[in-house]
Amino acid sequence: MVSDSTNDATRQAAGSARGSGRFVARLAGVAAGAGGVSVLAFVSQAGTWAEYARMVAGLLMVAGCAWAVGGLVGFLFGIPRTLPLPSGDVAEGAFGRDQIQYRVNTNLEQISDWLTKILVGVGLAELHRLPAALRGAADYFALAIGGSAAADLSGFVVALLVYFSIVGLMTGYLGTRVLLAPLFKLSDRRSPRSAVETAATR
Repeated sequence: MVSDSTNDATRQAAGSARGSGRFVARLAGVAAGAGGVSVLAFVSQAGTWAEYARMVAGLLMVAGCAWAVGGLVGFLFGIPRTLPLPSGDVAEGAFGRDQIQYRVNTNLEQISDWLTKILVGVGLAELHRLPAALRGAADYFALAIGGSAAADLSGFVVALLVYFSIVGLMTGYLGTRVLLAPLFKLSDRRSPRSAVETAATR
Protein backbone atom coordinates (compact mmCIF):
# COMPACT_ATOMS: atom_id res chain seq x y z
CA MET A 1 0.00 0.00 0.00
CA VAL A 2 2.78 2.40 0.93
CA SER A 3 4.72 1.38 -2.15
CA ASP A 4 1.68 1.97 -4.38
CA SER A 5 1.02 5.40 -2.92
CA THR A 6 4.70 6.29 -3.29
CA ASN A 7 4.67 5.14 -6.91
CA ASP A 8 1.52 7.16 -7.60
CA ALA A 9 3.08 10.25 -6.05
CA THR A 10 6.24 9.66 -8.07
CA ARG A 11 4.29 9.39 -11.31
CA GLN A 12 2.24 12.50 -10.52
CA ALA A 13 5.34 14.51 -9.65
CA ALA A 14 7.15 13.30 -12.75
CA GLY A 15 4.18 14.17 -14.97
CA SER A 16 3.85 17.61 -13.43
CA ALA A 17 7.58 18.25 -13.80
CA ARG A 18 7.52 17.14 -17.45
CA GLY A 19 4.59 19.41 -18.26
CA SER A 20 6.12 22.40 -16.53
CA GLY A 21 9.51 21.62 -18.08
CA ARG A 22 7.97 21.65 -21.56
CA PHE A 23 6.46 25.07 -20.86
CA VAL A 24 9.80 26.49 -19.75
CA ALA A 25 11.52 24.88 -22.75
CA ARG A 26 8.97 26.44 -25.14
CA LEU A 27 9.39 29.82 -23.47
CA ALA A 28 13.15 29.58 -23.79
CA GLY A 29 12.87 28.48 -27.41
CA VAL A 30 10.61 31.39 -28.36
CA ALA A 31 12.86 33.89 -26.58
CA ALA A 32 16.01 32.44 -28.16
CA GLY A 33 14.38 32.38 -31.58
CA ALA A 34 13.32 36.01 -31.34
CA GLY A 35 16.78 37.05 -30.24
CA GLY A 36 18.44 34.99 -32.95
CA VAL A 37 16.25 36.50 -35.67
CA SER A 38 17.07 40.00 -34.46
CA VAL A 39 20.80 39.18 -34.55
CA LEU A 40 20.59 37.83 -38.10
CA ALA A 41 18.56 40.84 -39.24
CA PHE A 42 21.00 43.28 -37.68
CA VAL A 43 24.15 41.74 -39.15
CA SER A 44 22.64 41.52 -42.63
CA GLN A 45 24.28 44.89 -43.27
CA ALA A 46 27.73 43.27 -43.17
CA GLY A 47 29.75 43.84 -46.32
CA THR A 48 31.49 40.46 -46.60
CA TRP A 49 30.75 36.90 -45.55
CA ALA A 50 33.75 36.90 -43.22
CA GLU A 51 32.48 39.99 -41.42
CA TYR A 52 28.98 38.51 -41.32
CA ALA A 53 30.21 35.27 -39.76
CA ARG A 54 32.38 37.10 -37.21
CA MET A 55 29.53 39.36 -36.12
CA VAL A 56 26.99 36.54 -35.86
CA ALA A 57 29.35 34.34 -33.83
CA GLY A 58 30.36 37.22 -31.56
CA LEU A 59 26.82 38.42 -30.93
CA LEU A 60 25.57 34.91 -30.24
CA MET A 61 28.37 34.40 -27.72
CA VAL A 62 27.48 37.68 -26.01
CA ALA A 63 23.83 36.60 -25.90
CA GLY A 64 24.80 33.21 -24.50
CA CYS A 65 26.95 34.76 -21.78
CA ALA A 66 24.16 37.16 -20.79
CA TRP A 67 21.69 34.26 -20.70
CA ALA A 68 24.05 32.17 -18.56
CA VAL A 69 24.58 34.98 -16.04
CA GLY A 70 20.85 35.72 -15.86
CA GLY A 71 20.09 32.00 -15.54
CA LEU A 72 22.55 31.64 -12.66
CA VAL A 73 20.92 34.54 -10.81
CA GLY A 74 17.48 33.04 -11.49
CA PHE A 75 18.70 29.69 -10.19
CA LEU A 76 19.93 31.31 -6.97
CA PHE A 77 16.57 33.05 -6.49
CA GLY A 78 14.58 29.91 -7.30
CA ILE A 79 16.28 27.30 -5.10
CA PRO A 80 13.55 25.88 -2.82
CA ARG A 81 14.01 26.18 0.90
CA THR A 82 13.71 23.21 3.23
CA LEU A 83 11.52 23.77 6.28
CA PRO A 84 13.29 22.40 9.38
CA LEU A 85 11.49 19.80 11.47
CA PRO A 86 11.05 20.29 15.22
CA SER A 87 13.98 18.87 17.15
CA GLY A 88 11.75 16.55 19.16
CA ASP A 89 9.83 15.25 16.18
CA VAL A 90 11.08 11.69 15.54
CA ALA A 91 9.34 9.52 13.00
CA GLU A 92 8.04 6.20 14.27
CA GLY A 93 8.45 4.12 11.14
CA ALA A 94 9.28 0.52 10.46
CA PHE A 95 12.81 1.10 11.76
CA GLY A 96 11.64 2.24 15.21
CA ARG A 97 12.38 5.30 17.34
CA ASP A 98 16.07 4.43 17.82
CA GLN A 99 16.81 4.74 14.11
CA ILE A 100 19.33 7.48 13.35
CA GLN A 101 17.60 10.40 11.62
CA TYR A 102 19.37 12.22 8.78
CA ARG A 103 18.50 15.74 7.75
CA VAL A 104 18.76 17.28 4.31
CA ASN A 105 22.00 19.13 3.61
CA THR A 106 20.93 22.75 3.16
CA ASN A 107 24.34 24.26 2.37
CA LEU A 108 23.23 25.11 -1.17
CA GLU A 109 20.15 26.86 0.19
CA GLN A 110 22.24 28.88 2.64
CA ILE A 111 24.74 29.86 -0.05
CA SER A 112 21.86 30.83 -2.34
CA ASP A 113 20.33 32.94 0.44
CA TRP A 114 23.64 34.71 1.15
CA LEU A 115 24.41 35.37 -2.51
CA THR A 116 20.88 36.59 -3.17
CA LYS A 117 21.09 39.09 -0.32
CA ILE A 118 24.55 40.21 -1.46
CA LEU A 119 23.39 40.66 -5.06
CA VAL A 120 20.32 42.63 -4.03
CA GLY A 121 22.22 44.79 -1.54
CA VAL A 122 25.15 45.55 -3.82
CA GLY A 123 22.84 46.02 -6.79
CA LEU A 124 20.73 48.60 -5.00
CA ALA A 125 23.81 50.39 -3.66
CA GLU A 126 25.53 50.51 -7.06
CA LEU A 127 22.42 50.98 -9.18
CA HIS A 128 23.50 54.45 -10.30
CA ARG A 129 26.64 52.96 -11.86
CA LEU A 130 24.77 50.35 -13.86
CA PRO A 131 24.19 52.40 -17.05
CA ALA A 132 27.86 53.37 -17.31
CA ALA A 133 28.99 49.79 -16.65
CA LEU A 134 26.54 48.50 -19.24
CA ARG A 135 27.75 50.99 -21.84
CA GLY A 136 31.38 50.10 -21.06
CA ALA A 137 30.70 46.39 -21.50
CA ALA A 138 28.79 47.03 -24.72
CA ASP A 139 31.63 49.17 -26.13
CA TYR A 140 34.16 46.48 -25.25
CA PHE A 141 32.18 43.70 -26.93
CA ALA A 142 31.30 45.88 -29.93
CA LEU A 143 34.95 46.78 -30.51
CA ALA A 144 35.98 43.12 -30.31
CA ILE A 145 33.18 41.96 -32.63
CA GLY A 146 32.58 44.77 -35.07
CA GLY A 147 35.98 46.36 -35.57
CA SER A 148 35.39 49.47 -37.66
CA ALA A 149 31.59 49.14 -37.18
CA ALA A 150 31.87 49.17 -33.36
CA ALA A 151 30.08 52.53 -33.05
CA ASP A 152 26.99 51.17 -34.83
CA LEU A 153 27.14 47.87 -32.94
CA SER A 154 27.37 49.23 -29.40
CA GLY A 155 23.69 50.12 -29.03
CA PHE A 156 22.57 46.72 -30.30
CA VAL A 157 24.92 44.96 -27.86
CA VAL A 158 23.32 46.90 -24.99
CA ALA A 159 19.89 45.71 -26.07
CA LEU A 160 21.19 42.17 -26.45
CA LEU A 161 22.73 42.14 -22.96
CA VAL A 162 19.55 43.45 -21.33
CA TYR A 163 17.22 41.17 -23.30
CA PHE A 164 19.07 37.90 -22.74
CA SER A 165 19.88 38.70 -19.10
CA ILE A 166 16.15 39.08 -18.41
CA VAL A 167 15.33 35.96 -20.43
CA GLY A 168 18.00 34.01 -18.55
CA LEU A 169 16.70 35.25 -15.21
CA MET A 170 13.14 34.21 -16.06
CA THR A 171 13.99 30.79 -17.46
CA GLY A 172 16.50 30.06 -14.70
CA TYR A 173 14.00 30.96 -11.99
CA LEU A 174 11.05 29.18 -13.58
CA GLY A 175 13.10 26.12 -14.45
CA THR A 176 14.39 25.84 -10.90
CA ARG A 177 10.94 26.33 -9.41
CA VAL A 178 9.00 23.93 -11.62
CA LEU A 179 11.66 21.22 -11.97
CA LEU A 180 13.90 21.29 -8.91
CA ALA A 181 11.28 22.01 -6.23
CA PRO A 182 9.05 18.97 -7.04
CA LEU A 183 12.09 16.70 -7.16
CA PHE A 184 13.30 17.94 -3.77
CA LYS A 185 9.82 17.53 -2.30
CA LEU A 186 9.48 14.01 -3.65
CA SER A 187 12.92 13.01 -2.38
CA ASP A 188 12.29 14.37 1.11
CA ARG A 189 8.82 12.81 1.33
CA ARG A 190 9.95 9.24 0.71
CA SER A 191 10.16 6.95 3.71
CA PRO A 192 13.48 5.42 4.82
CA ARG A 193 12.23 1.94 3.90
CA SER A 194 11.33 2.95 0.34
CA ALA A 195 14.70 4.63 -0.04
CA VAL A 196 16.50 1.46 1.12
CA GLU A 197 14.36 -0.71 -1.18
CA THR A 198 15.08 1.56 -4.12
CA ALA A 199 18.82 1.50 -3.43
CA ALA A 200 18.81 -2.30 -3.02
CA THR A 201 17.08 -2.91 -6.36
CA ARG A 202 19.57 -0.82 -8.36
